[in-house]
Amino acid sequence: MRVTGRQRKGYMVELEAEVAKIERREEKLLRKPAICRNYRRIRRWR
Repeated sequence: MRVTGRQRKGYMVELEAEVAKIERREEKLLRKPAICRNYRRIRRWR
């Protein structure tokens, strides 16, 4: 199954939104700097 660049970008944006949603929830519970570090790494992928 081939995925075009546009489809992959859309998928990444969707995935990033999911991750951000989960991380926000975790951040409320934990408030750990590791979450921010992971989020920054994800931002860099784009």
